[in-house]
Amino acid sequence: PPTDRLDGYSLPAHVAFFEAVRKGLGLGRVALAGHSWGGLVASGWAAMEPESVERLIVLDGYAGGGSVDEATAEAERTACFDRLRDRPWFPKALAALDAVFSLERPTEAELVAGFHDAWPLYFHEPDTPIARAHIARLRRELRWNAEATHVWDQRYEALDYRPLIAGVRCPTLILAGEHDFVCGPVWNRALADVIGGASYVEVPGAGHV
Repeated sequence: PPTDRLDGYSLPAHVAFFEAVRKGLGLGRVALAGHSWGGLVASGWAAMEPESVERLIVLDGYAGGGSVDEATAEAERTACFDRLRDRPWFPKALAALDAVFSLERPTEAELVAGFHDAWPLYFHEPDTPIARAHIARLRRELRWNAEATHVWDQRYEALDYRPLIAGVRCPTLILAGEHDFVCGPVWNRALADVIGGASYVEVPGAGHV
């Protein structure tokens, strides 16, 4: 989406962008897999361009910030964190996460620095060797379009996209990590409930990453 137009970051604009890419590559009907916010974009794409999408897989997605009751979402978040509260790194990680989300208009540097300590929260079992390797990689490689994030958060994040996503007609699989505090089961059940015939699978022992 064009960075000089704020409406270029809306969900319909993102769908239009990826649909143009599909056509530009000469692809026929595609199988889409979207993770987290990408799950929202993929769901919107399947709903808005039904002739372009053959099947849909959503991994730890959601239907917009307004699709789930805030208290319900907070209860799930708290439960996800309860199993980690005895870890020595947990207080610093949670403080870092809360601090970065309290910033009104963070820069890329502030977002990257803030998530440096918060990444373990995104994993089911962050102290395993494989999780530590992924955390180290995320700390090295994270980049962030802060302006795009600000526009999305201010204009589009709080919306409820379920009425749009209810238009999905292709075979759909929705996967949710049991211990995902970001887009966990409550968010994905809300998504699955509006897609006719969708299969919902909750993955035990899985976080957001």
